[in-house]
Amino acid sequence: MSELSSRENFRRMLYEKRQEIIRSSADGMKKFMSGENRQTIAAGQEQGDCSVFYQFEHMSCRQFDTQMESIRKIDQALKRLEDGNYGYCDECGEEIGMERLKVIPFALFCRDCQETREQLPRKRN
Repeated sequence: MSELSSRENFRRMLYEKRQEIIRSSADGMKKFMSGENRQTIAAGQEQGDCSVFYQFEHMSCRQFDTQMESIRKIDQALKRLEDGNYGYCDECGEEIGMERLKVIPFALFCRDCQETREQLPRKRN
């Protein structure tokens, strides 16, 4: 496969993934705003038991945050594609393996650098 067709395949894959996330987020947001999920959870619950509702709403908000972060990463990958930097590790500058990019098309790091980063202690805010 030529480099150009490979780039176009990744561009298409990234756009499709982005659209998929946007559709999923929109559907989830409609349910969240309409209270449809609350009504489903409320079936069989006591009138005063709000903790289940709050926990579910918190999880929904976290899911929306994760989806927005994924969209941001996809947008960054599309920009790197445009700039000619796509597929190179932000840490060491080596090429990110094709198999890794097929699984995580917005990966910023090669497998080795990603593993090293995951082993570092996380900062607490």
